[in-house]
Amino acid sequence: MQAAYRRNPTTHMSEVEGDIFLVPDGGGEIFYLGDVGAGVWRLLDQERDASALREILIDAFPYIPAEQIAKDVDQLLADLVAAELISVVGSGDG
Repeated sequence: MQAAYRRNPTTHMSEVEGDIFLVPDGGGEIFYLGDVGAGVWRLLDQERDASALREILIDAFPYIPAEQIAKDVDQLLADLVAAELISVVGSGDG
């Protein structure tokens, strides 16, 4: 099974005119999330694995090539985990 991800509850989120900005607890680098990133953030209000996220976003953004969404989701998850903005919480059920 794939790893599942979820928002880190200590991450601070601000939404300004539809744009989402994330800041780790204690400050640090501000992360701006574009359309796909914002979609991932919203979906991570519950545990989801990468393939579930990719499938949902491919359906939600049909004008973006599926390969690009898959690449963006995988890179975003890696970046958000490295910045401790999201957590790996175990095996997802998709």
